[in-house]
Amino acid sequence: MGLVYAMELVADICNYTKLNMILGETMMGEFMRKFFRESHKFLAQYRGMFDKTVGDQIVAIFGTAKDQAPASPMHAFDAVACALKLVEATEVINVEMQAAIQDNYAAVVARHKSLSSEDRESIKIEELRFQCRVGINTSNSTSDREIDRMRMVMMGAETCIDYTAQSGAVIYAFRLESSGTPGKIHIGENTKRFVEYMYRLKKMPPIILKGLGVQPGYWVVGYQSFFDSIYPKTRFYQQYYNNMPRELLMLINTVEVGRMQIKEIRKINEYLDINIPYLEHLAGFYNLSMARAIFSYAVGESVGMDSDRLHTMLFASLWHNAVMLRNLALEWLDFFPIHTQVPDTTDATLVESIMNDLANSSQTSQEGKIITLCNQFDHKVFDT
Repeated sequence: MGLVYAMELVADICNYTKLNMILGETMMGEFMRKFFRESHKFLAQYRGMFDKTVGDQIVAIFGTAKDQAPASPMHAFDAVACALKLVEATEVINVEMQAAIQDNYAAVVARHKSLSSEDRESIKIEELRFQCRVGINTSNSTSDREIDRMRMVMMGAETCIDYTAQSGAVIYAFRLESSGTPGKIHIGENTKRFVEYMYRLKKMPPIILKGLGVQPGYWVVGYQSFFDSIYPKTRFYQQYYNNMPRELLMLINTVEVGRMQIKEIRKINEYLDINIPYLEHLAGFYNLSMARAIFSYAVGESVGMDSDRLHTMLFASLWHNAVMLRNLALEWLDFFPIHTQVPDTTDATLVESIMNDLANSSQTSQEGKIITLCNQFDHKVFDT
């Protein structure tokens, strides 16, 4: 069905055979059911397509055009976020498994003694862990390299049809998983380019793929420190998300910057179950000025501004950023006149004074300085 731009995720339970030999099919079966149940829940949450189960292994694809929706770099973030949830779930299951071993210790020891001497030597009861190992790789349909290719195909016969992924990018994902470390998430070079600013990574030993050469790999160590480095304004936004000041709520519900209002973005977020509200990602230029206004408002509050100045700065930032975007000759943006929407409770004269201050090369007012710094930071750190 053609080349696609997508993410392949492979998750496998480590030492499944040994666990099954010691715990027995009944007990191990219950833990595996929990693992598969959690896996499907997280795949649904992060919009991954379940491909197949191979024994104790789960294969999923992120970014296929199953809903006529184009693939996006966001699918790479989703795949890694889903993998982190899977690892967390196995850690919880492992705690339950350790408790079950203690509760049934006599039976576990008896099963261990019934094994061959070679198996008894290789299996230590105290070292048993319920862990998964994950491999993720991203294809690139515009590349000529086989290692970058992923093809979605229909396979089977009259009695059974399977829709699955093939080619070099898929092989890469499987080898990342099989050559990885228990409890770790391993990603390929293409995935790394998308997520290295969101997740902390560590380089792993190179992988040798037959016919595809030596390829690099990376461990996902955890999340980057969003709130302190990459996107600190999100911390401020979340502070107000469920506890909006009345004036800010009025802005969100009534003030229009473009064809999409911020209240619509908040509604979308309610259904996505994500911690970071990607305002600009979802609405593009339409809400850039609104997001920066919220950022300025939050910074102003954090330095102790009184409420009147905060409300004035909020409108000034909103107005200023909308004018900036309009001046970029983005003629296709249909901006509404923000200055006509300043409420009676806000000092319109002061708003205009701040606007004039922002028009100068050097700001003198505290409001102007905050708005300028927030805009510069947002552009240099987040937009880039």
